[in-house]
Amino acid sequence: MSYESIKPLVIRALKGMKAQGVIAYDTHAEQCFLRTDSGLACAVGQVIDNANYDPNMELSANPDLSGNDFLRNAIAASNPNLDLDSENDKDQAWEALGTLQEIHDTSDNVESFIENSIKQIHEIYGIKIDYQMEIADV
Repeated sequence: MSYESIKPLVIRALKGMKAQGVIAYDTHAEQCFLRTDSGLACAVGQVIDNANYDPNMELSANPDLSGNDFLRNAIAASNPNLDLDSENDKDQAWEALGTLQEIHDTSDNVESFIENSIKQIHEIYGIKIDYQMEIADV
């Protein structure tokens, strides 16, 4: 799978974060979650359908780490049109989502998350995302 072929996954995460309007940070626990108790979703949580989400995923919330088959299977099932390889923890999709997760977890707000994500996804993976054409309409 080429990096360009995972662009829809990245755009889904960015659009979801823009629509949500805030980072999925639990102030009580003082950390980010795939899904908070109030229903907010992080960058990776944005690409998991409710039907495929399980709270046990919070224990392994980074898809590019080996051993996170449970999380990768949920992402693949939520995005069947992308032909994601949930068995291969080195798949480019998981690398890109891991990058988004790191940016999410260090961002103060959604605007900086989106800006930094677009920049880093382009620099690291060569995926060009046009904010006005692909994200702004949310």
